[in-house]
Amino acid sequence: MQNRVMPRWCLGIIGGFLFVAATSGCDPDVQNRSSAGAPESQRKQERAMIATEWDTLWTSGGATRDTLLLNPYLISASQNGVYVFDGGASRLIAFRPDGSVGWTFGRSGAGPDEFGGVRDLKVGADGELFVLDPRNARIVRLDAMGTVRARIPLSAVGHAEQLAAIDRERMVLFTMDQQRAFALVDTTGAVRERFSLPWVAFDALHPIARQGLMVPGRGGEWIFGFSIGDGWFSFDGSAPAGSARYIEHTEFPEIRTTPEGGSRMAEYSACSACSAGVSDSTLYIHFGGYTRHRQSVVDLYSLNDRTYRGSYLLPIKATMISTAGDRIYALRDDPYPMLFALRPRL
Repeated sequence: MQNRVMPRWCLGIIGGFLFVAATSGCDPDVQNRSSAGAPESQRKQERAMIATEWDTLWTSGGATRDTLLLNPYLISASQNGVYVFDGGASRLIAFRPDGSVGWTFGRSGAGPDEFGGVRDLKVGADGELFVLDPRNARIVRLDAMGTVRARIPLSAVGHAEQLAAIDRERMVLFTMDQQRAFALVDTTGAVRERFSLPWVAFDALHPIARQGLMVPGRGGEWIFGFSIGDGWFSFDGSAPAGSARYIEHTEFPEIRTTPEGGSRMAEYSACSACSAGVSDSTLYIHFGGYTRHRQSVVDLYSLNDRTYRGSYLLPIKATMISTAGDRIYALRDDPYPMLFALRPRL
């Protein structure tokens, strides 16, 4: 059960800057790098689908003339609802649990309440929102009502791709630093600590090959999972707390130099973790691949003992998911952008 995500785009680096470029495809390499340790019994497991039907609680968008969702590409959920960042209008949209729009915030630009190039959106444990905008060199922190509580500068960090809020005072950022990719940052933007994954080969990976995603867990816990690779790591603050392999994964990609002197994946490689979410003690990994079930499989892992718990087959092909309680919120972009609130009926 696999799925393909973003088949028309590949990441690349020129002059130290990450870029996205249209391409007909990028392909995986077959190097047997092992990043996330797991018991041998887990490595030999096969995906087990959980029999379920789905309730569609509500939807938004999906119509030709709809102007609310133009190009949504980030999503983060909490018990207060679900938040979507729309690149078409450069704004944040807050949906209440019943699907109504609570508020919107932002527009394109470099002003105080404007966004230049948002890379990540996360809800903290207390319901506050963190919007990572490296082009404007800041993180915007908002409360659940859409009021700005802080603008945190990134001048001490440089370019960052992902974030996870540990608490109201600390965040972890995934940066472009080759030796210590993770930065523990306080609310002033000061870097309190830099560190890497507890895997010696990670620092040697090309920045394109080591791309990943971060999701907050419980308390000060957070998770880093390889987007293309074989597993995920959990942390308590900056301290490693464990690791596990995906039930199924794609290989780290082969990176080639372009005639222009840049770098790119040799060919398209489907993601092992296209997106992720945490509800209670369960990590949800939205898996990628190539079969007819592409963009539809979500694998569940226990955060208590990092074991695989089974998989859902979503009723739609999703580009991204987030979770809160017993809900899975999912974005779909074909034929038009659409947001779904789904609940499994076991």
